[in-house]
Amino acid sequence: MYMLMDTKIELEKAKKKIVKYLTRKEYWTHDYLRYSIFKKKISYIIKLKNNYDLRKLFLYLVDDGVFIKRKNKVRSYLYKFPNPHRINIEKQFILVSFD
Repeated sequence: MYMLMDTKIELEKAKKKIVKYLTRKEYWTHDYLRYSIFKKKISYIIKLKNNYDLRKLFLYLVDDGVFIKRKNKVRSYLYKFPNPHRINIEKQFILVSFD
């Protein structure tokens, strides 16, 4: 069980709550967004105001695969919430030969 530093919020419960909210609001329709936009939404969802804990929670979500990270032209990153309903199909090539 992982906890945030100053609060008694469990990371897994926070993750489920955030993913449920972003899925309900269909955040995958927005393309890549800045961290500050996701920070405001996470702060609203979890009712958390501490910037250190918000950043720690966000980095946990990025490492866990909730957000996709893309480097910007300048030295910053943009993040995207992928569609959780989309099926990830790996492309496989099959060679069929008829004799």
